[in-house]
Amino acid sequence: MLSESIYFLKSIDYYEIIYAAIGAFLGFGLTLIIEKKNQKNKENSLITSSLKSITLELNDILFSINSCGRNQRIIIDIPIYEAFVQSGNVFILVDKFYFINLIRTYSKIKVLCNMENSDKISDSVLASFRTETSTEIIALLNLLNEQ
Repeated sequence: MLSESIYFLKSIDYYEIIYAAIGAFLGFGLTLIIEKKNQKNKENSLITSSLKSITLELNDILFSINSCGRNQRIIIDIPIYEAFVQSGNVFILVDKFYFINLIRTYSKIKVLCNMENSDKISDSVLASFRTETSTEIIALLNLLNEQ
């Protein structure tokens, strides 16, 4: 019995086992590396397309603010940003240097939307807040263009 076990151990080609282990490691390892690279490329593509859409939306809002008369009310809609937030994709920007500015600017835009819809806000207060919001938008657009 012992001699059969020794004979079996002598007959094993250890190089075959090593080759199989290396092949399995390379196969799985390369697959994981390629998958991670594809995921990063997909994320970068999503960031680029989202930022282009957000930039267009911000430019539209800025145009609306700048072309509005002092005693006129404007309708501001932010569907691109809302979709970006609701889908959870906004979290891919958390580590970007402009993330806080993006959130702050869109918060101001939301406040401006509420002010535009309210009859209780005076025109002078509204005009002042529009100016403040447009300044924030311009600053954010400059940051996004640096990106």
